[in-house]
Amino acid sequence: MPASVPRPPPPLLRHGLRFCGHCLGCFFWWTLWLGLGLLLGFQIYTATTKQMPVPPFLLRSLEQQLSNSELSAQLGKTSFDPTGQIVIQDLRLSLPRFAEPVAQVRSLYIQLDPLALLTGRVQADALRANGLSLYIPALLSGSGARELLIENAELALSTREHALEFTEFSAQSAQLGNLALSIQGRVDPRPLIRTKATETLPAAELFARYYPLLCRRLGEAAQWTAGLHPSTRIDIALSPDDVAGAFAEITITGNGYDAPKHASPPFSLGAFRVTSSPLPLHSTAPVPLQIDLALRALDLELPPLPPLPTRVAPSALPPHFALRQNSPIDRQARVLGLRGTLRGLVDFAQMRVRPQALAVAAAELRFAGASPRDISLQAELDGWPRIRSAALLQIGGAPLDLDARFTLGEPDAQLHASGRLPPALLDLASEYTSTDLSRFVRLGAAPEIDLELRIAGGRLAALTGRFDARAVWAHGLTLDQIGGRVTFSGKRFEAPQAYAAIGSNYAHGSYTQDLGTRDYRFLLSGQLNPPDISLWFHDWWAQFWQNFDLSKNAPTASVDVRGRWGEPQHSRVFVYADSHSPTIEGAALDQVRTRIYIKPDYYHAMELSIRRGTQSANGWFLRRNDPATRQLAREDFDFSSTLDMPTLGALSGPEVQAAIAPFYFAEPVSVKARGFIAAAGARHIDLHGSTKGDFTFYDFPLNGLNFTAMIDDDMLLVDSLSAGLAEGLVSGRVLLQGTGEAQTLGFDLSLAQGKFYKWTGIVSDYLARRRGEEPPPNVEKNTNVTIDLDLSAEGRPGDTLSFMGSGNMELKGRGLGEIHIFGLLSELLNFTALHFNRLLTSFSIEGDKIVFPEVHITGSNSAITASGHYALDRGQLDFRARINPFQESRSILKTIAGLMLTPISNVLEVRLTGPLDNPKWNFLHFSSNPATAPNNPNAASNNAAAPAPEENPPQAEVPETSETGSNTQIDAANVHHNTGADY
Repeated sequence: MPASVPRPPPPLLRHGLRFCGHCLGCFFWWTLWLGLGLLLGFQIYTATTKQMPVPPFLLRSLEQQLSNSELSAQLGKTSFDPTGQIVIQDLRLSLPRFAEPVAQVRSLYIQLDPLALLTGRVQADALRANGLSLYIPALLSGSGARELLIENAELALSTREHALEFTEFSAQSAQLGNLALSIQGRVDPRPLIRTKATETLPAAELFARYYPLLCRRLGEAAQWTAGLHPSTRIDIALSPDDVAGAFAEITITGNGYDAPKHASPPFSLGAFRVTSSPLPLHSTAPVPLQIDLALRALDLELPPLPPLPTRVAPSALPPHFALRQNSPIDRQARVLGLRGTLRGLVDFAQMRVRPQALAVAAAELRFAGASPRDISLQAELDGWPRIRSAALLQIGGAPLDLDARFTLGEPDAQLHASGRLPPALLDLASEYTSTDLSRFVRLGAAPEIDLELRIAGGRLAALTGRFDARAVWAHGLTLDQIGGRVTFSGKRFEAPQAYAAIGSNYAHGSYTQDLGTRDYRFLLSGQLNPPDISLWFHDWWAQFWQNFDLSKNAPTASVDVRGRWGEPQHSRVFVYADSHSPTIEGAALDQVRTRIYIKPDYYHAMELSIRRGTQSANGWFLRRNDPATRQLAREDFDFSSTLDMPTLGALSGPEVQAAIAPFYFAEPVSVKARGFIAAAGARHIDLHGSTKGDFTFYDFPLNGLNFTAMIDDDMLLVDSLSAGLAEGLVSGRVLLQGTGEAQTLGFDLSLAQGKFYKWTGIVSDYLARRRGEEPPPNVEKNTNVTIDLDLSAEGRPGDTLSFMGSGNMELKGRGLGEIHIFGLLSELLNFTALHFNRLLTSFSIEGDKIVFPEVHITGSNSAITASGHYALDRGQLDFRARINPFQESRSILKTIAGLMLTPISNVLEVRLTGPLDNPKWNFLHFSSNPATAPNNPNAASNNAAAPAPEENPPQAEVPETSETGSNTQIDAANVHHNTGADY
């Protein structure tokens, strides 16, 4: 079955529909033309009048929306402009809490939304404000009066969907130091407004809500922005966000900035650029902030350095040192090429920034003559205003790391410094103390430090750490190294672990000083040659060590030095020293060990030990000098010594040298000495000594000395003397007193069991040397004869011919007749077999001669009597002797024979003359010399004064005797027998 075909409408219906369509078309076109005509008339009116009144309902709607936005408006003249915008002249906006208008607009152009307008609503698509001025209300201004914030700003806003777009905002703020402000970008106002009502203007509501808070913060910032140089501007770039409203990126550029006078510290900036990270306009929680800074130059005046921790009266300071509580240092500093980053949090509720960290880098810092370079600074600001910072910089090529903790506005701080300090910082310290510190210390190299400082109340309160310095010039000396740990608290400075080195000298220990009184103390151990540091002390130190040569090996020592800087009279030095191979007063020693206490003009060696080979000395001494003359006032001592006399004298000083000068010892003497020496020759010394070796006293030879002596002023008393002489023993007393030409030597000595041949040899040698002659040869003979001698005399030491005294002498022993004092008489008498074995005599010393008034020589059966003298100045004998055969015999026959031979004895009386070692003799009764003839009445008187015989005297003539009846001549030169003439 075919598909059904639709049936056409009836004709009447078609005609009716066509008519209705025609009517509607006519209505539309007539309405369109009427509208166009009305519009043309409105445009002609607007073009001719350039304005038209705003319908009242539009004004009421606009005022209602402003009121809903918490703004009250005072509208001036309103009209439509030819572009279809509402134009409001002289618009004033006020906030409910403030009486004065906060904004004034010379001309406001509002572009309305036509579709909204057809529904009876006023909705602005865009607005433009010319001549916009913003004011800080009196309640929010620092002056208490309304202040102009922005003047003649240009603002252009448009609405796109839910966003406000700042197509233009440029302003010049007089309140903010002629700061130019520019805003570009879009804002989503929904997160920023509190109401959801549609009858509001979002831009007005944002203004009403945030403007008071903005004024408050800008008022606080106004005091800081006044110093901005012209052409400084802020550019704000906005990016919309449906949560934060918008993110704002702020850029500030300028040619310079001068901080206000009240800024601490005052500073100024060169050309700069500051850029912030994007910041949300709305956030319920603090949001991160980063600010980047690029700065060409920063000039600032640093705060005054903390005053010195001491308050010292000017009268207590040395004349070359002056402290100032207010630092005179030029505190101007300049930073070049600075770049930095500040990180923190922004609290939008309070519109405040809480800094967290700061990182700064600078190319150079110029301050007080120093130019640190490559500076980097890291600061932790979490506890703002408490700050912790760390800096690294290069000063003169020396790296220095600084770490500081302080609170802004407070005078307390902590600083940690490690690295190297440049020598140039001493110049800064010199300015700080108003003293040229280069006069006292100079740094040849940058010292290494690791110091912790604490400043309290603006003053240095504490310091701890360590330092190590090389090539330090200190008061005339260059220390190769010095360092240690240091501490400071209040007025006390300590270096509990200090060390120093000067050449081969080194020391370690501690140092303390009271900065208020300048009292100091060193406690050091090490190796030190004391003269090497003489420049640190006054001349008393060099004077004490001037006779010490410690150059071979510096002593190892422990030293306690205390005193007061600038007042050397308070110096005290306690030393324990051990020195090897020193030379003291010219005496070379192997070792010296001592404990000594030294202060100006006072030297107390509480312990002194000296070693030289097998010799040694131990004891103590206390020396005081006159402070005015620096000469000896008194020296007390107590010593035991086995040193040789030259060494002992050199170590003891000129006073002791003078006392022991008469002595010479071939071997060291064991000596104990105790006493004192003082000025003006005053002294008292108790001595005891002994030696087994040879020695001389004023060149007189002795040996095996044992003595006890006392020196009292100019008197030397040896009151217990025992010494060896000629294989015998000398004992007695010796007294030396006086000085110079008035000095006298007295002695009372006894010689027991001495060998006579040695005695004569010693005396001959001694007297020959005194006369300047060559000593005679010593030939040993007649060794059986001994001598006992008692001798007392007094005279001038060194002048043999000045002595006066007396003595007794006894010679005994077999062979006495053969001794040389009898010359050839012994040969003539040998036929009688007279054996002499004893000589007994007394004598007197009378200056230039020794007088023997009577000499008895006896044997077993004979005797010789003699008298005469010995001339000391000429070394000549002059004796008369008579032989008495059998005088000593106990036999009756020998006695009778002796009586019978008495005439012969008278005839055989002889005279001995000549030197002791080679005497000459002749018979008195047969001499051709009338001075010796028996019939010469002057013979006896002239006997003692007879002139010395010639070196080769004439032969004595003997007359003829009745027994021979012939002439007999005895030649003394030919009748010779070696009887010990060399003695």
